[in-house]
Order: sequence, then structure tokens, then C-alpha cells
Amino acid sequence: MHHDDRIRVVYPHGGRRVLLHWWTEDDRGHVIIANTERSAYATAMSVFEEHTDVEIKDYCEIDIVAPSTVMHARYAASQLDKRIFMFHREVISALHDVVAVGHALPAFFVPCETYVPDEDDADPDEWAREKHYDCKYCVEKIKLVGMTPSGMYSRWYEAWRAVHPVNEYVDPKKALSRAAVTDVETSLQYARPAFGPHASGIELCAWDSDCPNSDALFFFRRVRNLATTALQDVIDSLESTRTSRNEKREAERIAERERFERECIETTLTFFARRCR
Repeated sequence: MHHDDRIRVVYPHGGRRVLLHWWTEDDRGHVIIANTERSAYATAMSVFEEHTDVEIKDYCEIDIVAPSTVMHARYAASQLDKRIFMFHREVISALHDVVAVGHALPAFFVPCETYVPDEDDADPDEWAREKHYDCKYCVEKIKLVGMTPSGMYSRWYEAWRAVHPVNEYVDPKKALSRAAVTDVETSLQYARPAFGPHASGIELCAWDSDCPNSDALFFFRRVRNLATTALQDVIDSLESTRTSRNEKREAERIAERERFERECIETTLTFFARRCR
């Protein structure tokens, strides 16, 4: 089974762009990508009008680039390691079910008789000892012998998948970048989504070659920081307008509540005045 493990991105276009990274308490981090400062400013106006607590996190000119061949290779290697890891556990889980109904283990697999925690300083409880939790030698009390997980993957993965097919998810929003391929990884950054409870929204991160991943929206290099004065002035003026508008609405709400209370009191007095003469 062929796996195309090249890094894919959500925003496949490349070249010089203007990036505005904005943040709000409710919506978290988002980015605006524009061809010019003028178009970035125009888009920002609609954002600022809609959100009451917007904060500018970053405003800069960037070059959007495509991952290098080395980056693709590192990511592919990390994906292969993950597949080997998961295949090993998938096979062991299936064999665990076989043993549970009384069948013997096939060749290359034996019961693990000695539990040794994978971490030397671990202090396992009775449950961990019983289940061989995180054992250095086995998975689910079944040990692979005479073969490594990598060797098992190379030898059996294709045949196993023919019997146990899976539908591997392919994100339809992602594609190979069409930007110019970067020549070095130094100072390379990427935008990535991090949504969910207590998450930060879209984040701008430094690329870590030792921990490659495929959750990038796009890769870029910072060219220069841009002045945020004009944008901040708009935010401040809108905040002043919002404050004035909110104060007016609050005053109207209080006046309406007081009017209602007066009418209730007058209605009550009138009711008893007519009946208690």
C-alpha cells in the first residue's frame, strides 16, 4: 500500500503577503492573509466592526513558501514510525482476542511472563502489574520475539491490510503547496489551527525539524514587521464608540425599568383606591 506522506497545507498559494494575526476572548486567534497592506486594512475593518475585544497579536510582511524535500522526508519518516507503532498494537489486540477464547499464539508471539515498566523510575500499582501497563517487553501481555515491530510491518502489513482494510482519512481542504520550495529551515514558521476548549485558535509557530507535523495552514518566513498604529487607532475609536453606545443602551434600559416600576406602582395604588373607599 503506497502512502503519500508529503506535507500538505490548507493555503497552497505562495509569495509575498501581508499577515495580520488577531485575537479575541471568544473567538481566539485568527489570521488575515492579503496581497497588500491596503487590502489587509479593508478586511480588518469588517473584523473590528464585528468583534468588540479584538487584539492585534502580529502584523507583518511574509514570504509564503513550500516545504523542502528534507522536510517532506522527515515527515514521511515520522508517519512511518506511527504506522509501525499502530500496526504492532493492532495485531497484538487481535491476538489478544484469539488468546481470550483459548487459542494458542502463532509463531513470533509469546506470553510475557515478566513485567518491567518502560520507565525505570515508575511506581506501578497492582492494576498496572496485572495488565503489564506500559511494559518494556510487551503489549497487552503479548511479546513479539524473533522480529521487530518494523520487521513485522515490512513483512505483513500489505497482506494484513488486504484482510483488514481501513479507510484512511484524507483532509479534502489540504493540498500540496504551490509556493516556491524553501531551501533552508532556518527561521521558518508556520500557521496552525488549535481550536477546542481552552485552545488558542490559529497560532504562529516556529518550525521544529525534530518534531515534524502536518497541521500547517501554510509555511512562511517573516520579512518585516508592519506598523500597527493605524489599525490600533481604529480599534480604539471603535471601542470608544461601542462604550458610548453601550452606555446609552444601559441608560435607556434603566429608564425603561424605572418607567415600568412606576406604572406597576400606579396600577397597584389605583386598584386599591377604587376598592377601599
